[in-house]
This record gives sequence, structure tokens and C-alpha cells, in this order.
Amino acid sequence: MPPTPLTPQQVQDSVAFFEDSSSMQGHVATLASPILVMNAELCKERTVYSLGLEWLTINDLPIEVRKDVGPAVNVGEIPSILYVEKGSAADRAGLRRNDLLLAVNDVSIKEDPLQTRLQSHVMGVRPYRRYLTEILALANEEGNPVRLTYRRGGVDIVATLQPQKRCNVRVIVTEDAGKFLASDGGTIYLSRGLCDFTQSDAELQALVAHQLGHFIGGHGTKDASGSIAGGVVGGVATAAVVLPVAIIGTIFSGIAGESEAAEGLMEGSVALIKGGAAAGSKIGSWVATAGHEMEADYVSTYLLARAGVDLDEALLVWDRLPSESDAAQKHHASDARLENIEKAIEEVRTKRDSNEPLIPNPNREISESNE
Repeated sequence: MPPTPLTPQQVQDSVAFFEDSSSMQGHVATLASPILVMNAELCKERTVYSLGLEWLTINDLPIEVRKDVGPAVNVGEIPSILYVEKGSAADRAGLRRNDLLLAVNDVSIKEDPLQTRLQSHVMGVRPYRRYLTEILALANEEGNPVRLTYRRGGVDIVATLQPQKRCNVRVIVTEDAGKFLASDGGTIYLSRGLCDFTQSDAELQALVAHQLGHFIGGHGTKDASGSIAGGVVGGVATAAVVLPVAIIGTIFSGIAGESEAAEGLMEGSVALIKGGAAAGSKIGSWVATAGHEMEADYVSTYLLARAGVDLDEALLVWDRLPSESDAAQKHHASDARLENIEKAIEEVRTKRDSNEPLIPNPNREISESNE
């Protein structure tokens, strides 16, 4: 059956939701970028080269809303840039939102075969998505300059971009009013409620750095079903199935809403994610011990300092988290933990004053008392 057309109000609400969500995702990606780039050395072989942009096509939108919402947000068949991280290779080359991507290293970007287009309606496979992802990954693989041809205002432009090496981690904002923070392999999940709770960019960066500290420490990697920080395991698994694109899936599912295509914007997908998260937390909560949390605190202090973030401002967030929030329960700020953070800040400043490299001490003993 063809999808039911959206009402003008549904289209208007969907566009507003899309713009707000994509703006937040771009903002968080920009804040995470210096942490991931400046700490690539500490991630060792778990790194990747990045241009610092995210793109989409109309085929990434749920089929129920493509016809009505796609044109309203300037999204069509040709891949277009959703956001550019400030300070990234793409930003320095002058790329911006809505630029159309035409070629990578003189290889024209084409749709996948007809069979893939047919599968997109049944299996969620989207034309362009796999093809462009693969050729961008290949172009960035060795860190060599990338020739990117794009179209703006009907004019084709060729730019040369120098990819940046960074930790192979992605940061996704989920449209959830609760305050949760979790990780799953190479992805950090921040709830919108937690993002809105932070009082500064530095506090938000502290949350990203903490989860990256778990990533660098290898916490939770022994059990792929467990969340690094505990919880949201089932939610992550659900998101991978329900949401159309990982990095911007919550935006698109928000446009789709329930099967009636928009009444609650996010209600259907958020309910599924929360349901999975509740089950998942029981599986994954054991993964992150008190020692893991304190070790992540210690490492994240270095990560923030190396990225040029104000430590005093950033680390206030742990003392401010409301006790009833999911994030506070998973990341309890005990006296011992806060003392551990203060000692880490002092250690970093001592090294900085003596011009020593800001490298965490892997043999440092961390007490778990009072946890």
C-alpha cells in the first residue's frame, strides 16, 4: 500500500524536529572531534581517517515520509551533506550543509544496482548508503589527500581534503528525554536529555571523554553483548534494526514516528529503544565495575587536557548529575571518585607545568574504596 500523505502540520512538525535534531547531532560531533583527533595516539591501532562530515539521501528517510518531508528539508536522490564538523578537513575545505556529493577521487558516486533499490523497501538497504560509505572509507584508508567533487548552487566544485586521523569512535545523540550515557563497541550514545542537562560545551565533552576512556581501557570488550558503561545494550541492538541510519537514525525515526507517520514523531522508536534498554541494562550492568569507572575518569582527564578543554569546567558535570538519573546511577559520583578526579587534574597540571608528555600512567593504582 502506498504511504498515507502527511498533513501540512505533520510536515511542518517533522521539518522542525529534523532541523533541531540534526543541529544537535552536528554540534555534538563538533565537540567530540578534537577529543577523538587529539587522542588518536592513545587509541593506538583503533583509529580511522575522517573528513568530518555526515551525508544522507532521500532514501535514508523512512518510506512513509520520503515524498512529503524530503523536499521540505532539501534532501533528494543525490547524497547531500547533513552537517560539517567545525575545524575538520571538510570545514577547512569550505564544504557546508546541503552541498551535493558527486565524486570521490574522480570516481563518480552512483546508486547501487536495481536489486539493492528493491531491497531497500523490504530489508532496509538504501541506495547510495553502502556504496558511498565504502568508497569514502577506501579513499581515507591511508590518510592521503582526497579529491571531492561537489555541487553548490548548480556549480560543480573540486576540493582537496586532508583526512584527519582520529579514534575510531562515533558519537550519536539519541532523542530520549532521560539522562543516560552508554557505549557499545565503537559507538558512544548520549541521550538528548543528558545533552540538554549539561551547562557548557566542556561538560558535554567530559561525558564523551569518559566513554572514550572506557574504549581506550578496553572495558567490556570481553562480552560483545554488554554495554561498556552498563545498560542500554538492548536499546542499542534495537536501534540497529529499527532506525534507518546509525548516526542519524533517531532523526529519521522521529520524522516517521508511529505507523501513522508522525503523530508523536519519536514515540514508536523511542518506546522500542527504551524497552530494549531496560532489558539490556540487566545484561550489561556488570561490565563496568567501580574500578572501570574510576579508571575512565582518570584517563578522560588526560583526554580532555590533550584536547584543550578546561578541566575545572568540564568535570563539574559528575557532581551535578541528579541522583535519580540513569547516568548518575551508572556513574555514581562518590567521594572517592570525586577525589580520584581531583588527583588526576593535579597530576595533569604537574606534567603540563614541567613540560612532560600528557600520557596516562597505565600502572597507576586506583582505589575503589567507598564505592
